[in-house]
Amino acid sequence: MNADAPRTIRLGPADNVIVALGPIKPGTAIAGESVTTTGPVPSGHKLATAAIASGEAVRKFNQIIGFATAEIGPGDHVHTHNCGFAEFARDYAYGEDARGPGSHH
Repeated sequence: MNADAPRTIRLGPADNVIVALGPIKPGTAIAGESVTTTGPVPSGHKLATAAIASGEAVRKFNQIIGFATAEIGPGDHVHTHNCGFAEFARDYAYGEDARGPGSHH
C-alpha cells in the first residue's frame, strides 16, 4: 500500500459510510471501497461508500446514526450538512445476550 494513501476504517459490514483516519483530498480513490472522494473529508468524518437517498438511514457500526437530509452520492462527505436525526423504532435489546469473559450461559 502507498504510504501516502488515505487511511479509512469500516466499522461494520452493513455500513454505508466509512471513517477517515486522516484528512482526505477531493478526487482520492479509496482502496478496497471502489469509491472516490467528491470533496475534502476531514479527519474523523464520514464518507459515503454508496448512494444514500434523502430520508434513507445512514449506518455506522451496523447501527442507524441518522438519516440523509439530501441525496448523498458515493464519495460524498457525510456530516451535519446532509445527515440529521429523526425518530425511528429502535431495538433496545441489542447486546442483551452479551456475556463477560469467563461467564457461563
